[in-house]
Amino acid sequence: MDILFIGLSVLLFAPLAFGLLVTFIILFVRKNRLRKHFGIAAGAVAGLALIMMVVGLFNIDWSSELADAEERNAEREEAEEQRLVDEAEAAAEEAEAKAEAKRIAQEDAERAEQEAEAKREAERVAEEEAEVERLAEETAAAEAKEKEEVKREAERIKAEEEKAARKAKEEEKASKLTGEELLNSLVIEIVGENKVREVSIMKEEAGDYLWIDLDSGVSFTANTLVYGMNKDYLDIGEILINEMDDFDRVNIHFHGEFIDQYGNDVERQASHVTWESEELAKMNFDNLYPDDVPRLATGYTLHPALQ
Repeated sequence: MDILFIGLSVLLFAPLAFGLLVTFIILFVRKNRLRKHFGIAAGAVAGLALIMMVVGLFNIDWSSELADAEERNAEREEAEEQRLVDEAEAAAEEAEAKAEAKRIAQEDAERAEQEAEAKREAERVAEEEAEVERLAEETAAAEAKEKEEVKREAERIKAEEEKAARKAKEEEKASKLTGEELLNSLVIEIVGENKVREVSIMKEEAGDYLWIDLDSGVSFTANTLVYGMNKDYLDIGEILINEMDDFDRVNIHFHGEFIDQYGNDVERQASHVTWESEELAKMNFDNLYPDDVPRLATGYTLHPALQ
């Protein structure tokens, strides 16, 4: 910019100086000789002024290019500075974004840890509650079991007492009974009065025998009904061992309700067993089971519907 100013000054000053010099020569120099010298001088000055004008024009053009170059450099520098500023700002924003992301990630991690801790605490509390509930259930079950055992023991004692009382009563009654009455009483004691239809001593030339007619009752399945009848056979046979002096054999019959081929309810013999006195005397009833009856009986029949 300084060179441009100097060039403009020279360009403007040179014509002005030349004009003033010519005016001075014309106005103040009167003698030819002096005019001549001054003319030479004015020519020299004019030439110098022309040279200076050329140089000034050149300087102006060169200064303009230099100014443009400096302006471009300034713009480049400004652009570079702006780029650096932008990069710095972008780097700062990126760093800030990373810091924010890190902070958010840390907060998320802390929140996740808190949630995990809360979940662990909830699971621990749930486990403790479950353990308390389990202990309470075990305690309640133990108490219920203990009560049930006490109840069963009380019932067992009561049943034994009732059995002993019945036995004593039956013994007292039996001491007053003879013959069929005694046998009927013994059978009722075993199977119950509601099952006994008839207990009789039958007289025959071949020998006397005991006739027992019983009601089979009802049961859920054929197997349980057969098992119950066989058990009654053993129980009756056991009490008759000491009473076999009055007869040679025992015929026990169970009757029950069946459905015939036409769908009608009919009464039929459900089962029958015959005990000979000699065979009955050989049996050790403590080691026998209901399933042994068909094998040990002198005679044994079973309704086809129950087989």
